[in-house]
Amino acid sequence: LFLGSKRIARVAADGEVDYFLWDKKSIRGLVSEAGELVASWDYLPYGQAVENTGGAPESQTEFLYNGEHYLAASGHYDFRARLYSPTLRRFITQDTKPLMNKYAFASGDPINRIDPSGNASGKAIGEFIAGVAEVVGGIVKMAIGFSSP
Repeated sequence: LFLGSKRIARVAADGEVDYFLWDKKSIRGLVSEAGELVASWDYLPYGQAVENTGGAPESQTEFLYNGEHYLAASGHYDFRARLYSPTLRRFITQDTKPLMNKYAFASGDPINRIDPSGNASGKAIGEFIAGVAEVVGGIVKMAIGFSSP
């Protein structure tokens, strides 16, 4: 089950609903319909899940770091655009965007950046758009003859 683009719950085969606990970017645990903590876990910066309560995280849910699908057989996350290896701390294939490091996850800064689809990281995209907006704004001001006193 989703709220917007964020996965908030899952329905088990027996019909039970478990709710995902999120921090600012990753699923950190599960709560039962009755409100009981089923499991919780932590992550290292590049997405390696660390057991906390309730057993190994991948035994509790297949959705973990960044809310992405964890492929236990390979140890990779499926970011839809490409696979990510938390062990290697990089993507398995190159990014299609024109970046310096085409394999980098979250532009090498997983604490402050996100990479929601497996393409260029979220904060990097935002900075690029802000830069373009500033340039376009300057051009528009020059075109209409706006000048500050």
